[in-house]
Amino acid sequence: MENSARQDIEKEILKQAIEMIEGQGGYPSAGRVGVKGQDIENAIILASEKWHQGVIGVVASKLVDIYYRPTILISLSGDAGKGSARGIKAFHILEGLQECSQHLERFGGHKAAAGLSINKSHIPAFKEAFLNAATHLKHEDFIPALSLDASIHLDELNEKMVTEMDSLAPFGLGNPEPLFCSRETRVVQSQIVGSNHLRFKATQKNRVFNAIAFGFGDMHPLSDKYMDMAFTPQIEEWNGNRDLKLNVKGMKTAA
Repeated sequence: MENSARQDIEKEILKQAIEMIEGQGGYPSAGRVGVKGQDIENAIILASEKWHQGVIGVVASKLVDIYYRPTILISLSGDAGKGSARGIKAFHILEGLQECSQHLERFGGHKAAAGLSINKSHIPAFKEAFLNAATHLKHEDFIPALSLDASIHLDELNEKMVTEMDSLAPFGLGNPEPLFCSRETRVVQSQIVGSNHLRFKATQKNRVFNAIAFGFGDMHPLSDKYMDMAFTPQIEEWNGNRDLKLNVKGMKTAA
C-alpha cells in the first residue's frame, strides 16, 4: 500500500472512530475532565467491517493521543475479528487482555501494545470484561505528562520539518510524536466543532495556522487572546491542497 493511500485510509478510519465515540456520548480529551455527571468509560473498544486490519494500530495510537484511554480497534471480516490494542502509562494492555482471555481466540503483545483475534459474537462480552478490568483507573490516570521536545516560534514551522518528522513513524506509547511548545501565541476566530472540540487560528510573527484542540471546547471563546500551546504540527491534504495545521495537546493563558 502506498504511503499516501495508507494515510488517507488512516484519516477515514480515525474520522469514523471519533464519530462512533461521540455518538456514544464522547470522552474528554487527554488531560481534560468530562462534564459533571457524564458517564465516561475508562476504555475505548470499537469494531467495524469497514476498517483495514493493517492500519488500525496506528489509528488506535492516535485515539490514545486524543482521549488518553486504553484503546482497542477491531477489524471485522465476516465472523472473524482482528484487533489492535494500545495502552496508557497506568494500564498494562497485555495484562488487561489476559483478564479477558476467555473471550479471545488469540492475543499477544507487551505493556504498551498488543494484537488479538476474536469471534464477532464474543465482542459484547469481551467489551464488558475489558471495561471491568479497567475500573481501577482514576481521573489522574487519564492526564498524560506532556514531554516537550522543543520550544519554537510558529514562523519556524514548514512542510520539510513535518515531512522529516513523519519519517519517524509509526508513533505510539513507546515512540510518541514530537511535541513542540510555542509561547504567547495569539488565538483568533475560535469555534466549537463536534461535541466539545475547539477549532481556531493561531498566529505569531505574521504566520497564521489552522489549529484543532480535541476536548477543549469549554475554553471558547478565545478570540484575540495570547496562549502558551503544546502541539504537534501535521500536514492535512484535502482536494489536492496541503495545509500545515496544529494539533494542540495542551494550552494555557500566557503569563
